[in-house]
Amino acid sequence: MLASFAKRDILSIMTTMNISLPDGLRSFVEQQVSAGTYSSTSEYLRELIRKDNERVRLRELLFAGAESE
Repeated sequence: MLASFAKRDILSIMTTMNISLPDGLRSFVEQQVSAGTYSSTSEYLRELIRKDNERVRLRELLFAGAESE
């Protein structure tokens, strides 16, 4: 568990972004949250973005490695 001062620091660096989703995608996200895996839609979307960011970085490393041979 984070100390309250650490939570304040993390929350202070977050910004808000509004997104539009078709009903089907919104329902899917809400189902993921309802299943208990994520505590909020924001947490779910942050996790997806982190995973995609990692995928992009790994792909860049693979291409860099392939070019170095």
